[in-house]
Amino acid sequence: MFSEEEERMEWSLEDGYIYFPKLRRYFEENVDPPFELHEVAALIAPRPWLNISSYFDMAYGNQEFLAEVGIQFYQVYSLYKMADAFGYFMHGNDHSFPRSARDLAYAWLDRWLKV
Repeated sequence: MFSEEEERMEWSLEDGYIYFPKLRRYFEENVDPPFELHEVAALIAPRPWLNISSYFDMAYGNQEFLAEVGIQFYQVYSLYKMADAFGYFMHGNDHSFPRSARDLAYAWLDRWLKV
């Protein structure tokens, strides 16, 4: 999946917000990294997880990539029979937390964090 991501260098910037700094050398050498994002999800699953992103967030270069990652993460959660513990919401605003996303997030948190 990383190998298909046009903006993969954005995941390993030299400054600012850096997701995976140690992946930079793989990307610079055009070599596939030792893991894919769905394998990160496998480390988190089956614990509840909510992701909220935007189709128009310029902080991410390729929203189709994010949508595909969401599908892969959902498949991981489905393997655990915990698909309902995975939430993935992509809204149509820019880099923001609009009311629709907040409402969804608060309901999700109420569901999964209440004791």
